[in-house]
Amino acid sequence: MSTDQSVGTLALVPEPLSALLIGFATAQLATFATTIYLHRALAHRAVRLAPGLTFACRFVIWVTTGIKPREWAAVHRRHHAFTDEPEDPHSPAQLGWLRVQLTNAALYRRAARDDVTVRRYARDLPADRWDRVLFDRSWLGLGLGIVLLIAVLGPAWGLVAAAWHMVAYLGLNGAVNAVTHTFGARPHDNSAT
Repeated sequence: MSTDQSVGTLALVPEPLSALLIGFATAQLATFATTIYLHRALAHRAVRLAPGLTFACRFVIWVTTGIKPREWAAVHRRHHAFTDEPEDPHSPAQLGWLRVQLTNAALYRRAARDDVTVRRYARDLPADRWDRVLFDRSWLGLGLGIVLLIAVLGPAWGLVAAAWHMVAYLGLNGAVNAVTHTFGARPHDNSAT
């Protein structure tokens, strides 16, 4: 898409920079939804979100990551049940911080594909109608998210934004598991820093 075809403030920003900014903003939106919805609301039940906000977070997670919320919650709950023990699906104490940093998504996928993990740690999170129709179709959500980026930025820069989002999101979320369980002071009787 040429600059004269851009809409609003994007017309003032060069296309490469627009792609990087939109990709990073997408990663931040996905990280926010992961933190608030998947982590605090779903996995820990520490906060209750309004139904509309819950649906918006589910949609954002679907189009930006393809994560199935009950699987994410199950893996996270398993992590807390076995923090830094051999059964922890992504322990830097067991696997090394660099491996967890670089392969966090694969470690999550492997644990999520284990039916026992989901059945045991997410039994209170049954699939609903929206899961069956949309949110359990990860590739459909990711595909829609990429199509939206392409519609805004054009094919080349839309793919650059999608790639930058992927690198930023995976890097940030990998660091939560790798860095925060490896480096820093340990003020509590666990491995969190």
